[in-house]
Amino acid sequence: MPPRPALCLALLLVMPPPLRAADWETELARLDAASRAAPPPAGALVLLGSSSFRLWTDAGAAFPGVAVVNRGFGGSQFADVLEHFDRLLPAAWRPGVILIYEGDNDLAAKKSPTAVAADAARLVRRLRARFPGAEIGLLAVKPSPSRAALLGAQRELNLRLRRLARRTAGVTFLDTASPLLGPDGQPDPRFFVADRLHLNEAGYDVWRGVPGPFVSRTGR
Repeated sequence: MPPRPALCLALLLVMPPPLRAADWETELARLDAASRAAPPPAGALVLLGSSSFRLWTDAGAAFPGVAVVNRGFGGSQFADVLEHFDRLLPAAWRPGVILIYEGDNDLAAKKSPTAVAADAARLVRRLRARFPGAEIGLLAVKPSPSRAALLGAQRELNLRLRRLARRTAGVTFLDTASPLLGPDGQPDPRFFVADRLHLNEAGYDVWRGVPGPFVSRTGR
């Protein structure tokens, strides 16, 4: 059955438009200013990824006792992090833990799980080369109601990210996807805001419970 026009219009109204490179420049400039004003201390936790990190505004409270630096920028993909790598992660930094959340927008842009996993591997290699002492956590791509049609691709990508972590020293896969599923195996809308894509407070509480022990165990 074709989608009803009213439903399509409603989804268009709540779905945020993808950001363009010019919009990223505004966000990157903001991140630049923040890091200049308060350079992260050695051993800091760096959040690296897309808007699911950018919108986690109370992430500092989620990881008590650890300095948190949020480098999330909305609408980004693995390739965008690679393009802006030096700007996002200055070589002078000495992070203790790096959490990565990307892949969500990559799949929505019709990239294959194989191609996205290859970009993830390139990013991990650059991180290991620049910050050999940091522990890296790869967060699973979250299942969301607005992208339920991509659930199969998300599962395949998460499997590939898990394999990448298993074969790479200092990298751990963090399953932040499974706890967001309902008993029917579909994304549970209780964890999402009105756009049905981004997490609400309850969703971030779920996320905190997965990387929290990892950060506590590996953080300096």
